[in-house]
Amino acid sequence: MSTTPTSTSRRSFLDRHASLVVVCASGMRSRSGAQQLRSMGFQATSLSGGMAAWQRAGGEVTR
Repeated sequence: MSTTPTSTSRRSFLDRHASLVVVCASGMRSRSGAQQLRSMGFQATSLSGGMAAWQRAGGEVTR
């Protein structure tokens, strides 16, 4: 299965009416992914700074 957001099989799982937050480790890949999703009509944003920033800010991480 493709991991790209343009993959038909991935798009079918996403709700076009929901706000999506795309996350990666540093925020660089998620920014690109969120832009791709927005270009396809989704409401998407990227977590600025990624999980690293989330953790620095005291956000909880469960593995």
